[in-house]
Amino acid sequence: MDNLLSILTFIPLLAALILAVFLRGDDEAAQRNAKWLAVTATGATLLVALILWSAFDASMDGFQYVEERSWPLGLKYRMGVDGISLGFIVTVTALAPLAVAASWRVADRVRDYVIALLTAETFLLGAFLSLDLAFFVVFFEGASIPVLLLAGFWGSKGAGHAAFKAFLYALPGMVLLVVALAALARNAVTTDISALLRHNFPDESQTLILLGLAWAIAVKLPLWPLHAWLPPLVARAPAAVTLVLTGMSATLGLYLLMRFALLMLPLGVIELWPYAIALVLITFVLAALAAYVQERVTQAIGYLAIATMMLPVLAALSLTAMGLDAAILGVVARGLTLAGLLLALTVVEVRLRSDAFEYMGGIRLRLPGFGILLMLFCLASFGLPGTPMFPALALGAFGSFATAPWLTLTLGAGALGLAAIGAGLYRQIALGDLLREDVRTMPAMDGRERLALLLAAGALLVMGLAPSLILEPVGASTAALAEIIGAEIAEASSVEVDASQIDVVPTE
Repeated sequence: MDNLLSILTFIPLLAALILAVFLRGDDEAAQRNAKWLAVTATGATLLVALILWSAFDASMDGFQYVEERSWPLGLKYRMGVDGISLGFIVTVTALAPLAVAASWRVADRVRDYVIALLTAETFLLGAFLSLDLAFFVVFFEGASIPVLLLAGFWGSKGAGHAAFKAFLYALPGMVLLVVALAALARNAVTTDISALLRHNFPDESQTLILLGLAWAIAVKLPLWPLHAWLPPLVARAPAAVTLVLTGMSATLGLYLLMRFALLMLPLGVIELWPYAIALVLITFVLAALAAYVQERVTQAIGYLAIATMMLPVLAALSLTAMGLDAAILGVVARGLTLAGLLLALTVVEVRLRSDAFEYMGGIRLRLPGFGILLMLFCLASFGLPGTPMFPALALGAFGSFATAPWLTLTLGAGALGLAAIGAGLYRQIALGDLLREDVRTMPAMDGRERLALLLAAGALLVMGLAPSLILEPVGASTAALAEIIGAEIAEASSVEVDASQIDVVPTE
């Protein structure tokens, strides 16, 4: 397994190159071949990720399966995986096949669409696995390009303008990210991320460097007021692209926070902690309120995606091992929930030719199986017991109590807010009487739609009933991260720290 991580990363890109070189035309046969190659590539990537997951040594807190090669111009190709990156890898590889399933009815320039989708998966995986700053920057920044192309070229009217607006929002973050990472490399005299993690950066520079990372983190998550690019883009993008934007690309923001901010710049995080918490809470409240009053399902899910992302971020900012575990589990839970909701949206939208709530209602009477699955996804969005968001919220609440008890109450109130949104979604889509003719005559789900929804629901229930599948591999890494932060707090404030919970007790 010497090249396992490279195989995992570049399977989708290899499939994209095969499509670019060998597939010609846009007839029905070419479209079918492109889609099935996408299924094969994303399925194979998921299989390799599961092999990596099963072989991962959960007792180690360092990087495993490390690959290192010298490239021209002094570049070092380094790849590695630890418990933190493993959680993000599982999320991306699990969502990619569901994104392909949601794209099945795309009928325009299918080859180019699939190439962009597969390229986006490779860039995302590369960002999570890179152990060299140069390659990390290429993968991190490059991931935005195919995603924005997908949204701009295959979205509805005005999608190109919305994609360009998103690029303008991200551009300052791209520049500042390069500057901040260059400052890290210059201070430590290395671009090796594993060496950077062991380096003690000067206290006086940590906050300044973190401010350089802040724009990229805020745009990716996204945080208010840099969230304004996402809702108009989601409103015009296909459901599969919305899944990539909200379920996959957004994870880069949390990864940047955990890998670089918390691990390398803990004193900067501590200094900016109140402002970060305030921005997260403002974002959650605004997104939750906006989701509740939307008149279209796509826009409601887009704002729900922003709101649900704030809960893992809050858990991570508790700065405890439990909170960090909750953050990673919450990312997995959120991704699978959004995938289910967006797959359900494609089932309805293709039949009603609209995503407006006014054209829906009573669908559970016409499609009872669909109604049951939709109910599961809506309930999972706010932590139904048996789904992974429930243990994520519970861990986040327990972990945050050690740092700030009011954070525990905030997470509980956030779950109640999400409950109102989830219940509202289900009520407007599925409940009520069959009043509209096009709802009464809706065709039943075909085999592909049923399989995709069942796979999303099955994965959600498996992770909910056995959260240890995620928590055990990440446990050693999050405990080590909490210990690093605790040690920095102790050194900065002359206190003793319990590394598992970071309960701060004044020294005598």
